[in-house]
Amino acid sequence: MKRQVKKAVVLSLLCAAVAVFPAVAGTARDGSISNEQVSSVVSQNTAVEPRGTYISSSTVGITNKGSGVIGISASTRAHQNVDQIRIRIYLDKLVNGKWNQVDDYDYIFVASEQPNGQLSKASVSFEVTDQPANNTYRVRGGHGVWKNGVIETQDTYSNGVYISSDPVYRIGDEKE
Repeated sequence: MKRQVKKAVVLSLLCAAVAVFPAVAGTARDGSISNEQVSSVVSQNTAVEPRGTYISSSTVGITNKGSGVIGISASTRAHQNVDQIRIRIYLDKLVNGKWNQVDDYDYIFVASEQPNGQLSKASVSFEVTDQPANNTYRVRGGHGVWKNGVIETQDTYSNGVYISSDPVYRIGDEKE
C-alpha cells in the first residue's frame, strides 16, 4: 500500500512538472526570444490577469490592423469604486531576438472627473501608425488603482504580433 501511495505521489509530481514546463519555457529573463518561439508568440495577442484587493482584472491587447497600423487596447477593472485608475502602456518591438521599448502611452482616470463621480473601470483603445511595418510588436501594461490612499498595481503583457504592411482583409470586406 505504501509503495502505491509513493508511486502515485511521484507520478503526480512528474505530471505537475510536465504541465508547468511549457509555461516557464518562454521568454528568457533578459527578454530575449528565439526564432522558434516567434511563430507561437505571433498567434497569441491578449493577456488577462485577475487578482488583487482592489484590482479585479487588467488586460492589454495588440492587433494587426493591416497596412502597418497597430491596434492597441488596455483595460483595468476594480472590484469596487476607486479614486483613480492609471493605465501605462509600453510598446515593444522584437529586434534580433530581444524586446526593445519603442514608445509608451499614459492614461489617468479620476473618479471626481467622471459624469457620476464613480470609477470602477477604465479602458483605452487606439491605433499607432508611426512604427515601421513588417516587424513583430507586443504591448506591456502597468495598471494602478488608488483607493483611500492605498495603491495597488499590476503588470500585464501581450505576446508578439506581426504587423504587416499589407492590407488585412476580413470576412465581409470587399476586395478591389
